[in-house]
Amino acid sequence: MRNFKQHFLSLGFGLLIALATLLSHLGPGPMIVKADSLVAWNFSDSSFKDLGQLKSEKTIDGLTLLANEELPLFIKAEEANVSESNYTSALQLIATGSKDKASLKFLVSDNDVIKVVLKSASKTERVISF
Repeated sequence: MRNFKQHFLSLGFGLLIALATLLSHLGPGPMIVKADSLVAWNFSDSSFKDLGQLKSEKTIDGLTLLANEELPLFIKAEEANVSESNYTSALQLIATGSKDKASLKFLVSDNDVIKVVLKSASKTERVISF
């Protein structure tokens, strides 16, 4: 586990590349998922890419970005290649010291697998917690 001690550039570049879940319901209500499939949120996708700075809670494709005036979230242009995947945008979290300062929310089932691609803004190694 790692602790957000400094500004954290990206809980993105395809945050949650693989959730072993299937979207069985899309719409304004809660999302119901079934474990046989994959849900991926990539901040390079058009639904996220042009959001810029978020100062309020916003849900896109079942992923809720918990932003507010004091603790905004940013989608910024940032190129990276991770495990043969190319990314052009990232979610920048300003999360110093607490996971409560920059958060995302989504529904999962008991046995779901969650994979996250991260890149730190710091050049020094540090501990980050989820």
